[in-house]
Amino acid sequence: MDTSYDVFLSHAWADGDYPQKIDDALRGARLSIWFDATEIHDFESITNAVNVDLARSKALLAYYSQTYPLRRACQWELTAAFLAGQCAGDP
Repeated sequence: MDTSYDVFLSHAWADGDYPQKIDDALRGARLSIWFDATEIHDFESITNAVNVDLARSKALLAYYSQTYPLRRACQWELTAAFLAGQCAGDP
């Protein structure tokens, strides 16, 4: 069974505990969250997991810190979500 997510939480690892606090709050609101610390398993391809699970998510929430725009992976996630929204008619 394919899992879908309400929110794909995009963040830079350098942001410390703040993204985890957001994840905890969203889960407390009973939303299903894709958060790399809990959704990527040992020996799993990070790139593949992001590609597949971003497409299965209803929304992307970017923790847009000072570090975020410096991370290529973060920019890719944000751009992919924007383009998917644009194709659906609502970026």
